[in-house]
Amino acid sequence: MEKHLETSEQDSLLTENHHEHNNDEGEDLGKWLYYALDFDIYNSKSPHLRKLVNRIYEEIKPYKNLRTSPSRKKQALKTVLINLWKANDLGLPVRYSRDKNDYRRGNRYNDLFFKYDTLIPVIDALGVYGYINQRNGRSRYEDKTMGFHTRMWATPLLVSLFQEYHLTNNKFYHKPESVDVIRLNREIKRKNRKKPLKIPVNFRETKLTLQMRNDLIRYNEYVKKHHITVNMGGNSTVTYDLFINYLIPIISDNRAIITIINDNPEYNKSIYNKISYTIYNLHTQNPLHNITKCSNNPSPLTTITKEFSYNDTIDKGLYNNLCQQSVEAFCALMKGCLRTMMKSMTSDEISRLLNTEFQLKDIAIENLQIRLNSVTLHRVFNRGVKSMKYGGRAYGAVYQNIPSELRETMRINDEPTVEKDYSAFHIRMLYHLKGIEYLKDPYSVCAGKEYRDVFKCASLTIINAKNEGEAKGATRDELKDRGIPLPARKNPLNWLLEKFKKAHEPIAEYICADMGVRLQNIDSHIMNAILMRLMDKGILGLNVYDSVIVAKQHEDELVKAMTEEYEKVMGFKPVI
Repeated sequence: MEKHLETSEQDSLLTENHHEHNNDEGEDLGKWLYYALDFDIYNSKSPHLRKLVNRIYEEIKPYKNLRTSPSRKKQALKTVLINLWKANDLGLPVRYSRDKNDYRRGNRYNDLFFKYDTLIPVIDALGVYGYINQRNGRSRYEDKTMGFHTRMWATPLLVSLFQEYHLTNNKFYHKPESVDVIRLNREIKRKNRKKPLKIPVNFRETKLTLQMRNDLIRYNEYVKKHHITVNMGGNSTVTYDLFINYLIPIISDNRAIITIINDNPEYNKSIYNKISYTIYNLHTQNPLHNITKCSNNPSPLTTITKEFSYNDTIDKGLYNNLCQQSVEAFCALMKGCLRTMMKSMTSDEISRLLNTEFQLKDIAIENLQIRLNSVTLHRVFNRGVKSMKYGGRAYGAVYQNIPSELRETMRINDEPTVEKDYSAFHIRMLYHLKGIEYLKDPYSVCAGKEYRDVFKCASLTIINAKNEGEAKGATRDELKDRGIPLPARKNPLNWLLEKFKKAHEPIAEYICADMGVRLQNIDSHIMNAILMRLMDKGILGLNVYDSVIVAKQHEDELVKAMTEEYEKVMGFKPVI
């Protein structure tokens, strides 16, 4: 049985064998292999990790192909170990490619600064010396269009070394920031794959690219001086999906840190014991659906609770720290429990479980604050053309992908925030490009308010698509992803497209004409102007594609900036 890496140094019983079934063949193994982490790049200055790398390298260096370029091999070994640590912490395998073509210039692994002859021998040596297990090829549960990727995961031997070298929490590594804030990609179509492969290419610097670069460097230095948090109270309604698919990934990558649980040390006793009790149930009984029904006064059930039994002489900061570790362990074990339960649940049952709502106070959390660390931006242009007329939106900040219900709780320097967005951004832009003022609701005009949500979802895919066939396929996928049923009509996708085209006949030439990346280019310059204008006034704006978040006291200034900067470019006032 493989022992799962403990989440906190003190809590030996909060470990979980997330993949004890890995030695068995069949459905359970296939499902576990399917949910794998992509091999990625991380940095670390940890002296503990450096010592571990040196120890393992000395043991494995007799392996063939490891005797050359030892410094590069050690760098590869360090990155592999971090990936294995993170995956083990989440109870998952790591997915990586053994195809030499993926390591050629312009492909992902080469862009991660690894060559095939550097990385693969290190991984194979770890396998030979018993530090990892591997499974070649593809799980039968995996999408056949995704290629054959090998999985690897840490053995108990390696997990014990992580513990021996005090690598017991994710603070010893970090995800590096983007080196270049301006990126140009070219797209390569791939057989049997819906999305093209995007490969970064070099470009010639111009006055425009230099200005964009300087703006973003200045903005990134400015945003890092501010304190950006998500703040939730005990009455906040959350779902398991929020923990599993949002909080866990950003915490595991150190893109966010839990900074406050509860301010009251007496209450910390309650959360501490209650979360430990919850974890115990998850670990031993898997009653995920009963997680919110824990007793209000559970007896201490884990080693950590017994060892650090609450008393008034213990500093409340210690308990806050222990509670923080418990919440992180709670998140990880919740995810591991769900994966275990998958073998006896249908996809619909899992979906309903993920969307089950409960309040934070049900698990004894009255005040949860999460500080967002990864807040810098970079701009991405597409199609690999020298003029950079396609794309250009800013990406990279962790707040851009958080659910809307969490964005409502964001604070900037402890100030409440407000988010303002452009209504029907791209549709109105198309009308304005034609010199037409448009103030109607562009979604309801298609087929009435009954189908408004459907057309709101479909409009972007229709505008972004290169042709009608692509528009229909993308619309079907987008509606499915958002849980919106297709209209009860004969040939519903044809009906959606025709209704949209008829309702917006004045801009028919732009429909299914690959306008999305061109509009993104325009709106990216508008958004950049807004952020720079606010920054010059001492106001931090956070860009979420078609919206901006500021401290609530600056709401009027934000609306003024969004209106005037849009009007400068498009010649019309926007609807905000």
